[in-house]
Amino acid sequence: MTSHILQRLRRTHTSSAASLAVLAFVIAAAISWIQPPTASLHDEFSKLLAADTFVEGRVTNPSHPMWEHFESFHIIQQPSYASKYPPGPGAVLAFGQVVFGRPIVGVWCITALATAAFYWMLLGFMPRRWAFNGGLLFALHPNLQVYLGQCFFVENLALLGGILVFGAVPRLANSVSIFSSALMATGAILLAASRPYEGLMLCILCGGCVIVEWVRKSPPSANQLVFRTILPFSLLMAGGLSLLGWVNYEVTGSPTRMAYQIHEETYGICPLFVWQSPPEDRSYSHPALRAYHADWSMDWFRQQQTFSGILSTKLDMLSDIYFFYVPLPVLFLLLAVPLLRSRKLRQPFVLISLMLCVSAVAVFANPRYLAPTAPLILLLFVQAVRYLHVLARRRLPSIQPVAVVALLLTLKLSLETAHVRGEADQNFGAMRQRVTQQLHEQPGDHLVLVTYGSGHTTHEEWVYNRADIDAARVVWARSLGEERDSKLRAYFSDRTVWQLESNGPGTAISCLTTQTGATPLAKLAAENRPAATLATATRLTQADESGLALSAPKTLP
Repeated sequence: MTSHILQRLRRTHTSSAASLAVLAFVIAAAISWIQPPTASLHDEFSKLLAADTFVEGRVTNPSHPMWEHFESFHIIQQPSYASKYPPGPGAVLAFGQVVFGRPIVGVWCITALATAAFYWMLLGFMPRRWAFNGGLLFALHPNLQVYLGQCFFVENLALLGGILVFGAVPRLANSVSIFSSALMATGAILLAASRPYEGLMLCILCGGCVIVEWVRKSPPSANQLVFRTILPFSLLMAGGLSLLGWVNYEVTGSPTRMAYQIHEETYGICPLFVWQSPPEDRSYSHPALRAYHADWSMDWFRQQQTFSGILSTKLDMLSDIYFFYVPLPVLFLLLAVPLLRSRKLRQPFVLISLMLCVSAVAVFANPRYLAPTAPLILLLFVQAVRYLHVLARRRLPSIQPVAVVALLLTLKLSLETAHVRGEADQNFGAMRQRVTQQLHEQPGDHLVLVTYGSGHTTHEEWVYNRADIDAARVVWARSLGEERDSKLRAYFSDRTVWQLESNGPGTAISCLTTQTGATPLAKLAAENRPAATLATATRLTQADESGLALSAPKTLP
């Protein structure tokens, strides 16, 4: 019965790609239904700012008159107020917000498109049946679904770009066509709009692979090269890069200057590459900014200033990448040697090795940074399952390795989902969301002045705002001393003012409606980590197990 259904789904390329995309979308939606995702990390808040900006009909926002109170990580305040990241992730989240009312749905859509595109990519390396099987395993990949597919990093956009670029390589090598050239250009644009550094390196390497294959075989004629390859590729790239240049111009005032560059020149101390030297010390308006850039970020750089330090860091990076992208690492390791003997797979192995070198020269390392290269790793994984199928057919013909692997991935996917759900209420994002929701339930608009104690961790940042700060019901601001805070309160004179003090895990977070005098603090401790508590200067209210109670707030003069 199952095999009959699969045969019907594999009847045409269109039905195969569509069915895989629907499966991936449904899985992503189901995981979000089980545990709705919340933004927790700096990158996510920054990209949600970009999405909110696009939803407002702008590509950037004017600098706020009180902008120093709103400085935060991975955003810029001058010459405009914007995310530092390229516009691709923000556009995906904005699409989800505008069309479906939820930014995360945009991420589901990209996951679905990436699954269909992965099936198309595999068709360049294996028969249709195995391309479909590979797409099925891709849709069930635990980390792609639970982590990349359930957060607001939108790194699966770079994954989709890498699939399109690498998928065009065997097609252009064998027979140049406008369609393949257009898909490679589309992938390159997606990479430029999401992960420019890794994307550029992958495009150069893949372009080199195509040229090498042309040299080995008979190269295309001049007419074919110009009209079927260079011209369509160049036209699409010109359009895409012009659009990105326009975004840069609106944000920074220069089409060739990215917001990322402005951010690094304004705040960054840690070099981006291991051979660079740190710039002169920066001046920061708040100790929290210095703690992140001068302490936490620079620790990464200092660890890599000795041979043993850089070796340890890069080995950890390789381990993280391997266990993140290879869903069954032990199985893959057992079959790696036979895969290395395959001449057809040498090209992906070489490309992966070179891309790992590209990633290794960067100071910061994270598996999601290598999302453009993930399709190559997953291609090898599918080939490993194919090889396992050949072995099983000879010795254990009654066993279907693809079904076994799919079952194992489904089990692992379920366990990862349960793990995320179990920790959801304990993470910072859920805590911040609870406080925000409770403030929204109070009448009027609110200004929250944020201060940090010595126990605060730099990765739990409260100060992030909507694109239109003045129109937001809740405004988060850094407390910069009584003199400057009084000016901020005067600017937002029609708002209820709260003070939030965060002192890290193990310490309750308290909010007051007054800036002077001692006030009793209501505290609510979670099982392993504190929840946020709001108390007012007028009277203390108790929080029950269902949530945090608020008494009638008092507006400051």
